[in-house]
Amino acid sequence: MTRRAWPLGSVGARVSLACAAVAVAVVVVLAVLVTTVLSRREYAALDRRLAVVSQSLAAAVAEDFPDGLGDSMGNPRARAVLWALAPGLIATVGQNGRTIGTASAPGSAASAPSELPVSAPGQQTVEVEGTSYRLLTVELDGTPGLTLSVGLPAELAEAPVRAIRLWGIAIGSLAALLGAGLGWAVARVAVRPLRQLRDRTRAIDGHGPMPTRAELTAGAPGSAAETEQLADAIAGLLQRVQTARHATETALQNAQDFAAAADHELRTPLTTIQTDLDVLLAHPDLDAGQRREILAEITGAKSRMVDTLQALRSLADGDVATGGLGAYATAVDVGDLTRRVVSAARPGDGVQLTVVVPDEETAMIGSPGGLRLAIENLLSNALRHGRAGRVEVCVLREGARIVVRVDDDGSGLPLAERDRVFARFARGSQAIGAGSGLGLALVAQQAALHGGHARLSDNSWGGLRAELELPAEPAAASTSG
Repeated sequence: MTRRAWPLGSVGARVSLACAAVAVAVVVVLAVLVTTVLSRREYAALDRRLAVVSQSLAAAVAEDFPDGLGDSMGNPRARAVLWALAPGLIATVGQNGRTIGTASAPGSAASAPSELPVSAPGQQTVEVEGTSYRLLTVELDGTPGLTLSVGLPAELAEAPVRAIRLWGIAIGSLAALLGAGLGWAVARVAVRPLRQLRDRTRAIDGHGPMPTRAELTAGAPGSAAETEQLADAIAGLLQRVQTARHATETALQNAQDFAAAADHELRTPLTTIQTDLDVLLAHPDLDAGQRREILAEITGAKSRMVDTLQALRSLADGDVATGGLGAYATAVDVGDLTRRVVSAARPGDGVQLTVVVPDEETAMIGSPGGLRLAIENLLSNALRHGRAGRVEVCVLREGARIVVRVDDDGSGLPLAERDRVFARFARGSQAIGAGSGLGLALVAQQAALHGGHARLSDNSWGGLRAELELPAEPAAASTSG
């Protein structure tokens, strides 16, 4: 459907209508004021003409009653004056409410009334035979009850007022058109930043990178404070949408990784268990020694499955926490935590395990569960996979950093593999025994979450040194991992 460029509900249309309404309102107010003032002025002028004429006629009528009115109105000189001063004048002489005589000045219409009503002295507007007249009545000296009424058509005063009203309507209509046109032109310029901002927002397809505030406000949208603020709000909204989208994609990827890892790591032990169970079912007459050997193999496979699931769950928990430790963060004494981890370890026969914790404070802000998991995996890696006879765990305070160091005298690890083994499901070529390849990946993940890092190097014993370096001060959670 084709959209109209200026729908009635658009800002441009509203501005145009508002400008037109304001223009009409101004013209109407001015017209009312002008017509009111003009009407009063015209009636005042009409009354002054009646007063001048009545004074002139009153003297003549009083001096030559009752013929003075006809002589005065019929005198050529008087007729010329009346033609110029009071065209259409009607004068009536009355006595005690009775009309005595009436005369009309030149310029009177054929439909003019034959006489004016005899009324009380004063000014008034009367209707005479359907025509409105402005009437002035005065008393004449010398004869009791004798009055002179002079009247002029009220049209003389109303015609200019009507003309002003017509001009007001015409000017108001023109002002409305001009106001609407001016409003339309101004609105086109005023809403241009909004249109550009709309077009830029509409061009976002949701798949590529979101535009920045600078990109949204470049050019016209940045020229007005309102559009700049709106662009800021849109940029903030888009950033939140992108963050939410990234979190959703990350959660989906983590779920896919978890499913793939579980399938990869659990398939072998499950196959082993199924095979052993099939053997037990197919050969119920196995001797006790063979049965114990198969059951031991099943138990070992089950233990490996449990260890793998626990490691995968820990990795998944770490993946979810990549936005920050949040409620898991609290004060942790790394030295005391390390001592408890070492006390709970089972080094095996012939392995010497020691722990060295400094007297100085080794507190930091972090996740107790995550740090314990990292230290346990460092220690487990040294005890289970390095053929070590001696393992030493040290906690060091180096400036603003706390270092957990695990040294062993085992077979070590080639230099080319030391970064690779921190990846998931990666195992060193010197590793012995069963393992999922997730232990050092968990260490690296927790190090990143706590704003630190993990590394491997040689030690003076000829074995491997593993270090977990952490900030002693509260650290901003890393988004990597």
